[in-house]
Amino acid sequence: GRLAAIGELCTSVAHGIRNPLAAIQSSAQLARDASRAAHEDHERIDDILRETKRLGDRVNGLMKIARVSAQEFADTSLGEVTRVAVQAVRAEVENRGLSLEVESSAAYVRGDKRLLEQAVIELISNAMEHCKPGGTIRVTCLNGDRKARLTVADDGPGVAAAVRDQIFDLFFTTKPSGTGIGLATVKRVARLHGGDVELECPPGGGSRFCIALPAQKRSIRKKKTKLED
Repeated sequence: GRLAAIGELCTSVAHGIRNPLAAIQSSAQLARDASRAAHEDHERIDDILRETKRLGDRVNGLMKIARVSAQEFADTSLGEVTRVAVQAVRAEVENRGLSLEVESSAAYVRGDKRLLEQAVIELISNAMEHCKPGGTIRVTCLNGDRKARLTVADDGPGVAAAVRDQIFDLFFTTKPSGTGIGLATVKRVARLHGGDVELECPPGGGSRFCIALPAQKRSIRKKKTKLED
């Protein structure tokens, strides 16, 4: 079915990117080591190295999505998943002139920590693409009635009613440079964990994506922080 196709696609895309990405990274590192160029040129090379590492991490994440099985799951803190995912994208959020609000509880699930982190990063990245400078992205992790919920909300223009039923479809995208892979993989991750992801469109505008997963019983302790540009 569709989720199996996403798994096959992840493997294909990852293998297709891995070799040229390694070549770019290797060439940039050699140039950095051998260069006597000006400081600003070194900074540009460092930017290349930093972004190739980030892309490499995402490629590895795609491959893991294709290979993961529930037999490898362990008790996982969604609060920690939230913290790591937010830390990974915080600099880019701030560079875009956006604010990031985070609220987390001690919510636990049976799952794969890195896979869940990748799903949250995808949702935050998606929100960044739709927010204008000065906008706010809210990431919330709460423990509810038998469900742990991880929500990423933005105050962008929202999703047009005509395409809401297609938003998680493989290859569907509303962005000119989009791939239609990100939200489809979020759906796959949620389903692999015995849950699902839904899009909510508040009347006042914006979008809210909520991953709901079966919760493990633990004590609840809330904390709230706000990170702004």
